[in-house]
Amino acid sequence: MLNKRNLLIPAAAALMALTSLPGCFTVIESTPRITQADVDRRNSHSKTPEQMLLSEVRAEPFAAWTHGKKLYVTDSRIAVALTPSSAAAELTEGSVLDYRGMNPSLTVMGDSVADLLFLTPQGHTVTYRTEMTPADLRSRQEVFVPYTVEISLAESAASVMTGRRLWILTSHWHETDGSSIDRRKFVPVTVTGVTAGNAVFPLQVLFTDESGSTYAVYITADTESRSGRTFHHTFSMTDPRKKYPAVSDDNWDNITRGKVAAEMTRDECRLALGAPDEIERNTGISNTSERWTYENGVYLIFENGLLTRFLQ
Repeated sequence: MLNKRNLLIPAAAALMALTSLPGCFTVIESTPRITQADVDRRNSHSKTPEQMLLSEVRAEPFAAWTHGKKLYVTDSRIAVALTPSSAAAELTEGSVLDYRGMNPSLTVMGDSVADLLFLTPQGHTVTYRTEMTPADLRSRQEVFVPYTVEISLAESAASVMTGRRLWILTSHWHETDGSSIDRRKFVPVTVTGVTAGNAVFPLQVLFTDESGSTYAVYITADTESRSGRTFHHTFSMTDPRKKYPAVSDDNWDNITRGKVAAEMTRDECRLALGAPDEIERNTGISNTSERWTYENGVYLIFENGLLTRFLQ
């Protein structure tokens, strides 16, 4: 029979040998995406003013729909959801549907469903079948019609946003023709209006930068969305610069441009580029080094917390 003591002795010796090694060890970890909203939640259990601003902006419950309510078409693919197809095929991005009422209909199985009727810009009536009973439809707080945005939603957002001076937290802006452009983040802008957005994000926020040029970003009205495109992920109502007084003016300028430079700290680099996809950490006797890797091929190398080498 094996002696338990004889088994324990080699294991203990191996453990002692490992702990006495003078070399270094490497740890590789994946990093979660940390947003400004995550930081805000850690600092306070209450909602921020940015999280509250659009809290009352929401789609109208169906019970509040009236004749003439307007829906903005975000994509011509709406044609597959409407009948007759000949009239629906005339719709393009930017078309506006005029709500004309709800009719109960019977399916081939004899079930009662609610059909929504709309008037197209060409004067034709098209139908969207909800697959809900009229009673269920009337109780809904929100009705989803594919590839549309309720214009009243954009108008409600515009009423609380237009004219505000804000600081934009993203560098991903859009030209007025919809094309993407990279600009500076953490800089002041003035909201000039809010209109219906696109098939993914229902609100287009129009703003001017300090030079007076007009740009746009697309956001959701859902304050609980995890898409990263909520108002509080996209704008700040106060100057973010004041949260980081220890950052030098030169480094802050780099951060607003999404750039890094030698001797920047890890926190400064995270502000400039966001969270990396992977961190490889090497700890030696006298120093600690880290390699941050991003999905676009960018990498940063830190020695004792300061940036020493990078590829951007």
